[in-house]
Amino acid sequence: MGQPRSWLGYCYTGGRDRMGTKGLGEVFVFLFFGVVAVAGSYFVQVQALPWQAFACAVPVGLLASAILVVNNVRDLETDRRRGKRTLAVRLGRERTRALYTAMLAGAFVSAPLLWALAR
Repeated sequence: MGQPRSWLGYCYTGGRDRMGTKGLGEVFVFLFFGVVAVAGSYFVQVQALPWQAFACAVPVGLLASAILVVNNVRDLETDRRRGKRTLAVRLGRERTRALYTAMLAGAFVSAPLLWALAR
């Protein structure tokens, strides 16, 4: 069980094509800290994967990715000087701040929307 997690961590921070420095870190975090964590936990407990498990992963993934975005805004100039091509470096400070706002809004709008749809 340790090998898949180690491999995923390596893909994010190690090797020649690191996701974390190619502008794919936010996607990686959304998928693995949102979709895989939430839908995977649901599957382990219920042994089923309805659409609601994936829908509930969206706000969680957005919030987890927003943490990475705010960290990358802080490190934007340092990353740029070091040649890291994070999403914040690619978008610039103002567009990254807009992305951060959209991610937070998306998380806080999608959560009650899911609750309303479930009723």
